[in-house]
Amino acid sequence: MISLFMGMLAYTMIPYDTMDIVRHYEKFELFSSISFDELFLEGRLVDYIFNVYAWAIINIGLSKEFVPLSVTFISYYFYLITFKIIIDREFASSQSLYVSYKYIVLLGFFLIINEIRFMDASSGLRNIFSFSIFSYALISYIYTKKYFSLILLSLLAIGIHFSAFIALLIFLVSHFIRISTFSKGIYVVCYFLFVLGATDVIFYFAINKLEPYLREYGLYFPSYFDEDGVWGAGYYLTQNIKSLIFEKYIKTFPLYVAGLYFILFRNFKNEILSRYLFVLFIFITTISVSRTLLDRFNWFFVILFIYFLLIELINGKISNLKRVFIFVFSFSLITMDLGSIYKYRDIFGRSWGDLLYTPFIFKYDNHIEPYQYIIRNSGEQ
Repeated sequence: MISLFMGMLAYTMIPYDTMDIVRHYEKFELFSSISFDELFLEGRLVDYIFNVYAWAIINIGLSKEFVPLSVTFISYYFYLITFKIIIDREFASSQSLYVSYKYIVLLGFFLIINEIRFMDASSGLRNIFSFSIFSYALISYIYTKKYFSLILLSLLAIGIHFSAFIALLIFLVSHFIRISTFSKGIYVVCYFLFVLGATDVIFYFAINKLEPYLREYGLYFPSYFDEDGVWGAGYYLTQNIKSLIFEKYIKTFPLYVAGLYFILFRNFKNEILSRYLFVLFIFITTISVSRTLLDRFNWFFVILFIYFLLIELINGKISNLKRVFIFVFSFSLITMDLGSIYKYRDIFGRSWGDLLYTPFIFKYDNHIEPYQYIIRNSGEQ
């Protein structure tokens, strides 16, 4: 019901004219006038699954708004059902004496709902959709050890957004990593370079080495990788101070806090997930200079970390230090949410103000038209 409610909010959302969903709506309108064969001339190979899905939605007669409705619904559903899998499996096997079932359910639900970014799910569509499937596949694999399901669902996620390929590759690499004193030293160095905003040297060194190979396979994106790229480091040069604070510090606040866990604590309960998060965080620090890449993997790390934290809490005694950590981590998520509410404040009243007296069912025939978009200069936040 929660997932469906969020999907209905996506269906009725009137976006800013600069949001990704505007570009998606334009593409969906195009899909209504092209054949299935012509569809494969649109976009890159890794976009095909999402394009086929959107094309099918449009061509069976449903409105373009049904795409964000269904994608948001499915994304929330996968994140919440993954949470349920962890709760069921961990309490069935551990019979924890340290923490109550109700406490973990309430805490986990609070953390997950605060971390799933509705605006990214309903506007960007593909990235959160893709990672929701991969997160489910990863947690399912941890409990079942079924490689086939992991690979099959990962391929589906990759076909929706290429970021899932990077997530899968890092997972495979993490199998060969041990959290030793040396690797933890690397982690600590990366963490403080990240906090100080000094990871650009590492990033551009790596990009310069990889550029020929990335270009060969059509995976070099100047807007993400160049120093003046509009969606990379150059993005911050175009923003005012409020937007800069939100993008660089408020959005990443939960990531800063979550990253501390592997510095403050040891002897983790789930070795597979702890190794993955350990390597994933180091990767994130190296690409953090690129605003878009950081944003895509930031929340993905945090939501996986929430799953990991719940496993830790179910299977171990909660020390005073952990209680302080949970409080600060929860505060960071609330801060991020408040920042998002302020950033997208114009959307709330325009899109859902009439829900106080108009049931969703009467809004089903409403269609979002371009003249309704909320005008906002890209630099105004």
